[in-house]
Amino acid sequence: MKTGRMKTGLLVLFALVWAPIVLLALGSMLAPPVFALTGSHAAAGAASVISTGGIVYLFVRQLGQFSRKIGGGEA
Repeated sequence: MKTGRMKTGLLVLFALVWAPIVLLALGSMLAPPVFALTGSHAAAGAASVISTGGIVYLFVRQLGQFSRKIGGGEA
C-alpha cells in the first residue's frame, strides 16, 4: 500500500537526518573517555559509530511503534 511505503520512507529519512547529529553528539561525549582508556583514535571512532547506529536504530524503532499506535497501520 502507498501509505505503508510513505511511512517506511519517513522512517528512513528520519534515520538519515538524525544519524550525523547523534554521531557528533556521541563523538564529543564518548570519544575522549574511550581514547583515554585505550589510547587509540580508531577505538574511539568505532565506539562512536557503533553506539550511533544503535541509538538511531532505537529511535527509528520507537518512531515506528508510535506511528503504528497513532495511525493504526504498519510502518
